[in-house]
Amino acid sequence: MSDTEEPEIAVEAEEPEIEAEEEEEEEFVAVGGATEVKLFGKWSFDDIEIRDISLVDYIAVKGDHATYLPHTAGRYQKKRFRKASCPI
Repeated sequence: MSDTEEPEIAVEAEEPEIEAEEEEEEEFVAVGGATEVKLFGKWSFDDIEIRDISLVDYIAVKGDHATYLPHTAGRYQKKRFRKASCPI
């Protein structure tokens, strides 16, 4: 071999075997009663009836006011009368 010749190297290209990996899917099991939001952890929002007409607009217990997360009063104080829609 001289300096100008390149040595011949036998290279076998190994193709990686592609195996179909099964992705594990996590299954979430709903705990009985945990899917329903309850007022103070006891009462269903469907059963609440406000009998005092003057308080109906200021006690937010229907529709989107049912929430698990505690509220921050700052969001509801930025506009006038928005604090009436603050969840209990």
